[in-house]
Amino acid sequence: MSFSFFKPSRPKTPLEVVKATKVSLMALDIKTVVEVKALEKAMEEIEKNFVTMRCMLSGDGEVEPNADQVLQLATEVCKEDVLILLVHKLPILGWEARKDLVHCWSILLKQKVDSTYCCVQFIENHFELLDFLVVCYDNKEVALHCGIMLRECIKFLSLARYILESASFELFFKFVELPTFDVASDAFSTFKDLLTKHLTVVSEYLTAHYDEVFVANPNKPHEVKVILAKNHEKLLELLRNLSVGKGADDDQFEEEKELIMKEIERVSGLPNHDC
Repeated sequence: MSFSFFKPSRPKTPLEVVKATKVSLMALDIKTVVEVKALEKAMEEIEKNFVTMRCMLSGDGEVEPNADQVLQLATEVCKEDVLILLVHKLPILGWEARKDLVHCWSILLKQKVDSTYCCVQFIENHFELLDFLVVCYDNKEVALHCGIMLRECIKFLSLARYILESASFELFFKFVELPTFDVASDAFSTFKDLLTKHLTVVSEYLTAHYDEVFVANPNKPHEVKVILAKNHEKLLELLRNLSVGKGADDDQFEEEKELIMKEIERVSGLPNHDC
C-alpha cells in the first residue's frame, strides 16, 4: 500500500508566496452579498499566506530564515506591487492578519538589495502610502497597527522628510488630541519620532516652515500652538536625552538640537531657558 499522500507538500518559493498573497488580497474587492463566502475564503487565504510570509521572513522558532529567500521575497513584493495592497487592505483585515502584516512590514523595510533598501525605494515612488497610513489614525480599529508601520518608515530619512513636508503632518496636531487615549498616545509617539529621529531634517523644517505651520493665522488653527505648549516638556526632555550615546561630542549635532529646542519653546510661547 502506498502512503505517498502523507508526504509533506513542497514549501512555496518566495515568488509563489507573494503571488498567492496578491491574489488573496485582490479578492477582498468582492462586495456583493452573494459572494460573501468567497470573501470569507479570501480572508482565510490571506491569514495563511501572511503566516507563511512571516515564517519565511523571521523563521518558525526552529528553523532560521534563509537570507536569500528573504531578499527575494522583498524584491518580489515590490515587483508585484503587493506593498500597495498591504497598506490599502489593512483596514478590512482581521486582527491576526494585521498583526502578521505589521511584523512582516518591519522586516521587509530593512531588506537591502545591493546598496538599496528596495521596499523603502518603492515607498519613495508611492508616497501616497504614507499619507494613507497617517489618515488611518482616524480609524481606531487599525490606528495602532498603522502607527507601528509609520514609525518603521520614519526610521528612514527620505520617508520621514516626506511626512514632515506633507499636508499629512498637520493631522498629527489633531490626532494627539483624540479622545481615545491609546490612539492619542500612539500618535504622539509617532509625532515624537518625526521630531527626533533625523535632527538635521527637523532643524531645516522648523526653520523653513515656522510661520506656515506653527503660528496661528487665518489658515491654521490656533490649537496647533496650544498642543505644542501642552507637550513641550515631553519634546524637550526627549531632545535633551538624545545627547546620551548619540553624538554628545558632535558640535553640529548639539547646535541642531539646541535650535529645535529653542523653536519648540518659542512656538509654545514659553521663555527660552538655558539647558
